[in-house]
Order: sequence, then C-alpha cells, then structure tokens
Amino acid sequence: MGGEAAGFVMSWSPEQISEQNRVGTESIRQAAEAFPGSRVFMSGPVAISERFQGLGLYRKMTSARDAAVPDTYQCAVQFVDMSNVKSLDVHRHMGMTELSQFDVNGSQFIPFAYPVQRPEKAQA
Repeated sequence: MGGEAAGFVMSWSPEQISEQNRVGTESIRQAAEAFPGSRVFMSGPVAISERFQGLGLYRKMTSARDAAVPDTYQCAVQFVDMSNVKSLDVHRHMGMTELSQFDVNGSQFIPFAYPVQRPEKAQA
C-alpha cells in the first residue's frame, strides 16, 4: 500500500535456534512432542503495523510463509510472553494448539503450535 510496510513475519529452522535461546528451544521441544513425527520450525516474531491490524493480515502472512516453507517441515511453533495479552488473544483466536506455559529468567511464556497448511498442488 503505497510502499508502506504493513508488517512482517520471520521464521527460523531449529538449527538456527541456539541452545542459549531457552524460550526457542523449549517451544520447539514442546511442539515436537505435541505433533509427533513432525519436523518443527520456529515462527516469529510477527508484527503488523497498528494501522493494518484487524484486516486479516496475520493469517494471510502466515499462510504465505507456510506455502513457502520447505515440505520437510510439517509444524510451526510461536511463543508469546504471557504479559502480552493482545498477542495471546490473537493466537488463541487463530485456533493454534496452546502448549504448556514455562518460565525463563522470571518471565512466563506459552508456545502455540499448528500444522503447516499448504495449498493443494496443481494437477498436471
């Protein structure tokens, strides 16, 4: 829209999450347990400019990202700081699987996982 950035979504392979990132590693561990046999990648952070919030961009951006992720990944996980009520509400509204809350350095986090949805491949 006129060259203005509406938002962004980032993704990380498990190999890009260092062992020092306890929030990321715990989120990936929990998602792998919740979706056995699935290879998990980390999704996030996600940010949408306030001006563009409430227009369905979150779902569109994550759908586009999921379509671009290699087929070797079947599950995505995102974590939310429990103090971020707005983000918790959005993730719960999206219907993701809410995993177990955990604590890192005095802050509480909760991971949300979901199976990657890819568009049907066109038949030749």
